[in-house]
Amino acid sequence: MAAVVREERHENYLSIPTEPPASVDSGLRDVFIAHRIMRDDRIAEKLTEIEQGIEKIFGRYRREVPHPLHHWGVVVGGIIHHLQADAFFDTPNFYENKKLPSDEEYILYPAGTTTFNDQAIQDSGVAIIYNMPATYDPINNNCQRFTTDLIGLITRPGRIKVRTLEDVFDDIDTLIPGSAGYLKSLARERMLPEPSGLSTSACFSFDSILSGVTIGIFLAFTASRCSSNYF
Repeated sequence: MAAVVREERHENYLSIPTEPPASVDSGLRDVFIAHRIMRDDRIAEKLTEIEQGIEKIFGRYRREVPHPLHHWGVVVGGIIHHLQADAFFDTPNFYENKKLPSDEEYILYPAGTTTFNDQAIQDSGVAIIYNMPATYDPINNNCQRFTTDLIGLITRPGRIKVRTLEDVFDDIDTLIPGSAGYLKSLARERMLPEPSGLSTSACFSFDSILSGVTIGIFLAFTASRCSSNYF
């Protein structure tokens, strides 16, 4: 699958050589979802604080499923394939693959198996990124969508079905109809950089609302993480 060059898109950062050629019938290998806290994400940081506080009371729990507020990528053979962007909004997304960094706190979650070799996985990643909208969105056009699409393309039947951040918002909307649009707008607002010239108190005037929202999101996604489904 050849890459289509489009001027409006960010250059992909690919490290896998073109030899040997792509093969979808290579040796069987394990596929993992790698996830970690997103950098400079105030919602994820706030949620982590809440989660750590609950763990102090009840202990560690339900770590087996990828965290819906984390950055996600696909790992096969020690190489991570993931969607990246230079900022949360109004920036092109791009596909990057590289050796899984040892200095970043990724958690690996088994997602299935594949017979695709590295070149075939890279070709699949390129095809997926060009079938996604070019502009990054932290809720519905993000690393989690890229990860689930790539896993769906390269893994054999029996892979794990996981819950993404967008699924969490859908869950909340089922409980409180019409709430998802408001919560998504609020979440996007809180991910924006702090406006220049404003005081800290002005920038964080919605902290009490944000705390309530993150607690609601936390309860919803932890409930959705109670079981793993195969498909």
